[in-house]
Amino acid sequence: MASNESTSQRRNCPPPLDEDLLVSLYNGIVEAIVVIELKSRCIVYWNDGAAALFGYSAQEVLQQTTERLYPDPSSFDRIYGVAVPEIEKNGFWRGEWQYRRGDGSIFAAESTSTLLRTENGSYVVEVVREITERKKAESIILELNQQLAQRVIKQTSELMSKTEELQQEEAQRKQVEQILGNLLRNITNYAVLITDATGRVVDWNRTANRILGYEGYDMLEQRLSLFFADEERRQLLLEKALNEASDQGTFRDYQSLVRKDGSRFYARVIMFALRDDAHGLQGFLVLLRDDSQERSLREKLREKEHLAAIGTAASMLAHEIGNPLNGISTTVQLLERFIGREGIKAPQHMLSTLKDLKSEIDRLTALLNEFKTIARPQKLNLHPVKLAMVVQETIALLEGRGDVQIVSECPPDLPAINGDSEKLKQAFFNLVKNAVEAMPYGGKLTIKGYPCDDAVCVDIIDTGVGIPDDLKVFDLFSSTKPHGTGLGLFIVQQIVLAHDGAISYSSAVEQGTTFHLSLPASTASKSF
Repeated sequence: MASNESTSQRRNCPPPLDEDLLVSLYNGIVEAIVVIELKSRCIVYWNDGAAALFGYSAQEVLQQTTERLYPDPSSFDRIYGVAVPEIEKNGFWRGEWQYRRGDGSIFAAESTSTLLRTENGSYVVEVVREITERKKAESIILELNQQLAQRVIKQTSELMSKTEELQQEEAQRKQVEQILGNLLRNITNYAVLITDATGRVVDWNRTANRILGYEGYDMLEQRLSLFFADEERRQLLLEKALNEASDQGTFRDYQSLVRKDGSRFYARVIMFALRDDAHGLQGFLVLLRDDSQERSLREKLREKEHLAAIGTAASMLAHEIGNPLNGISTTVQLLERFIGREGIKAPQHMLSTLKDLKSEIDRLTALLNEFKTIARPQKLNLHPVKLAMVVQETIALLEGRGDVQIVSECPPDLPAINGDSEKLKQAFFNLVKNAVEAMPYGGKLTIKGYPCDDAVCVDIIDTGVGIPDDLKVFDLFSSTKPHGTGLGLFIVQQIVLAHDGAISYSSAVEQGTTFHLSLPASTASKSF
């Protein structure tokens, strides 16, 4: 039977897609990625994440239909009846479905499918993310709400004493406390908080103490708004969450939260409304999960893919323009020599035009050279680097330009980083030069260096004209300078990301700008 099934599933399957192309597209993505040929429903790409999730190796599933991934043939037909029309119409489909692993176990997953059209045919790129744990949590919450809803205070007869009524209520209260206690103890990957109807904490699990940094009963009676990092909008964010959970039964979002020690982290926030048997709001159940590391990895991956695509385009553009530009430059030089050698008395406007043409050729040549810089992958000559020394050398190159006071607050004992000193000097030079040029009438430029967690951070703070809100400074050709190319900050971002670092900025028009850099500290910095 297994042989017949394999033969039927392989029938009319197209050849696999270009493996190198798919690896370059999905390299580093931990979710399950399955590429399916739309017409035959055959699997043509299967990444490591799919192998880990479904329990099949690539050799077992490639060139076979996706039927084996579903619990039964009817489930296989139903999802194609639901998803394919939507994909063909809109190029995209997302939903939840039941899947089957190689060992026969069934699991729930969220599927995101995108249509990919090529000259060889149409394919569906499917990202499958298991949601079993979420379903379990929701099932526990549902069970909890059902048990709470079943708390019916039975009317006793007029002959039953008040003592019996109080005893019954006490027994029900202990039962609910036991259920909540079991829930809190059994969930270890989420911080679980139970609040009253106003959002004040009344109970929590040990994971909440660990994630939020509170000890013992310090958590008791704290308002949920205290955990939101945005101090100005804390109350508004809490009211939005409470109102949505109260009206719709649940609230889900990602938020920047703050621990007791002031450190911030990015978290997944899920909130459920708890109601009594009369549908009265009793409080909220809040689940928090630290998503900082996963978010950072996702953002770095997106940035690196974006920069790689831009670098490829820049390389093509430099090649297409460079050759004709060289020819034009040679022609202009020959024309100048001809006029000078033959003693031709050329009109003044012609000489002026030649001069302007040479100037524009030089400008375009310089621009192309910068393009070639961003087109090439950032190859680093890595060695332990002291950022304080790099900053000092950069300041020495720019001191005396305009009426700008440059102040360095980079202690020499900052941890070393593993980097390319010349590339880093180029990045700092571009940032400091931009800051100086942003203060044409003078001002103060402060460069602060300090350790932060496992990294070294540098803030470059100026009191200049600021950056308009609608300007994306890290995009190509984004510049506020009349003769700026808009490539400098793009190159800075390339260098920082090549060092596995991060760069961001904050700015206020006519008040100044702060660029914030974070670079991983070297593991050998203590012995440097």
